[in-house]
Amino acid sequence: MSTNYKADFPLLAQRDVAYLDSAATAQRPQCVLDAEREFYTRHNANPLRGLYPLSIEATDALESARAAVARFLGAAQSEEIVFTRNTTEGLNLVAYSYGLHFLHAGDEIVISVAEHHSNLVPWQRVAEATGAALVYLYPGPDGHLTAEELDKKITSKTKLVAIGMVSNVLGLRAPVEEIVARAHAVGAVVVLDCAQSAPHMPVDVKALDVDFAACSAHKLYAPMGMGALYARKELLDQKMFGVFLHKVTRPANPLVRGFDEVFYAPHSRHTGISRADVDGCKALRILAESDEAGPFLMSTENGRQIFVTGHPEYDKYTLDAEYKRDVAKGLPIHVPVNYYPDDDPAKPPLFRWRAHAHLLYENWLNYYVYQNTPYDLGTIERVQHED
Repeated sequence: MSTNYKADFPLLAQRDVAYLDSAATAQRPQCVLDAEREFYTRHNANPLRGLYPLSIEATDALESARAAVARFLGAAQSEEIVFTRNTTEGLNLVAYSYGLHFLHAGDEIVISVAEHHSNLVPWQRVAEATGAALVYLYPGPDGHLTAEELDKKITSKTKLVAIGMVSNVLGLRAPVEEIVARAHAVGAVVVLDCAQSAPHMPVDVKALDVDFAACSAHKLYAPMGMGALYARKELLDQKMFGVFLHKVTRPANPLVRGFDEVFYAPHSRHTGISRADVDGCKALRILAESDEAGPFLMSTENGRQIFVTGHPEYDKYTLDAEYKRDVAKGLPIHVPVNYYPDDDPAKPPLFRWRAHAHLLYENWLNYYVYQNTPYDLGTIERVQHED
């Protein structure tokens, strides 16, 4: 077997360079470049959205990649893997979707002083927003965390421990097993930053018994702008799945002009969206929301940024296709809420959101595109037409 590993990397094979910055980003081997080109030249389509053959191929490729990442990280099932842009986004996702909801004043978040900013700043902000306290672990003279320090800092007040498996500065491995044992003994969850460990050593989230773990693809010879977050299935909320009743909260806003006071819209997601989180963003206005599904339609005051959390673009049978797909795969999925008559999947679904979906799109085009076209017509030179 050849050991000329440098030949596997086109950049290294073409240039006389000793590349020593893999901790920041790795070079890409030919097989990765080939796989990326294969997808874009033979299977490219919008996954998880279309029911035509090419989109189904793209969806299968996406889910195959998710399953491969699950095996790589030792996850029990592929549904525990969330694709992100990088480790930073994965850690922020845990901080803001989990931390903001489950941490309160008087709770303690334990982190090491040696953490990368990606695993430090989010917890500082969560602590500030929730009133929880940050407790720092200090390494000994040799850079390692001692058992005495863990016993002193991880207490009955601890609700979450965030730690890097391998330090990006010292290259030392944290005593993850000891940290997890102490954290779980007091009912705390453990968030593991695997940015530096995943490329260089086995990471088995099930064996380590961590609750969350994040890593970046570009450090693992994969393309830029990709990452993965592992989340223990038991910690994920039940999927928001079905057609939910919403109420208009700002009827004078042009986007909801002509809307009934209440209307239906589909949702299909695992993530939660709380009103408190949106209210914390002073620039956003909630235009419509659901008691069950949370904020649905939001925008800035000038309408330059508009956010829709549901799927008004779904056609009549999209939820039906998603439900039957998950049932066929043996995935845990409940019948879509308010979708099938008598909650019976054997009956044709009710299409009860089409009118408001069209009205939302028409209002956007009318009031924010056509009537607010960002051009000064007075500056446009008159064109002289020749006969």
